[in-house]
Amino acid sequence: MKTKLSGKTTYRREARYRQQAEGAVRPKYLRIQAACIYAGISRQLLYQWIADGSVHSVLVKSFPDSRSGMRMVDVQSIDDHISSFAEAAQNKSEASK
Repeated sequence: MKTKLSGKTTYRREARYRQQAEGAVRPKYLRIQAACIYAGISRQLLYQWIADGSVHSVLVKSFPDSRSGMRMVDVQSIDDHISSFAEAAQNKSEASK
């Protein structure tokens, strides 16, 4: 699969993120790009879910006063949020019967 990341088409980077997202040992947290690949969603939608509080994330900084850091997304919260869509659709179909 060909994906555009940071202006360049790369296969190795996507393969690394996919391997991280679908690894044999399931990680508790993923970086933003790996979380997007794992969930099959865009960065914009993931950031929207984080802003809404639907998906939990943490910012890991080297030093407390650093201006930047690495955003890590909780995998279980992604799964729970996506499952909530399936449950809502199921409840809606049962209500319409």
